[in-house]
Amino acid sequence: MSMLALPECECKEILALFREKLPHFPNAWLEELAANYGLDAVKDIDPNDIIAILSIPGELHRIEVQAEAYETLEQTYQQMCAELAGKGIDPKQISASLLTILDSSAKFREISELIGHLVSDYPVQSEIGWSWHTSPSIMLRKIVQIFIVKC
Repeated sequence: MSMLALPECECKEILALFREKLPHFPNAWLEELAANYGLDAVKDIDPNDIIAILSIPGELHRIEVQAEAYETLEQTYQQMCAELAGKGIDPKQISASLLTILDSSAKFREISELIGHLVSDYPVQSEIGWSWHTSPSIMLRKIVQIFIVKC
């Protein structure tokens, strides 16, 4: 569902909610998640769903992949896999994942394929959420994944 950017005051309210419900998270991550609501969203996720996903117990991790617009999302997905491997993490260990896609050039089919790859890599019981934000100022494809590895 497409959503218009929220005003800054509402993003601040979301940030306050995140800080209250996710005190164990780095503040910079929470600020980034709340700021995404200030961008137009092709697909958005309710703040309470973010809280539910990120409240799953386990070790917190984050990867960020920036790709040039000419790269395919398949190439970006391969970069994400390499980042996980570099951290010594098997995707089958991931119990929760929140994926944020910042890209104004991707097509819905490409995004669906990327999500399909990720979902197939994780255990069936994993909590997964994702959002896709666009902005005229987004020149690079940026994908941020915050995930939780089982204890």
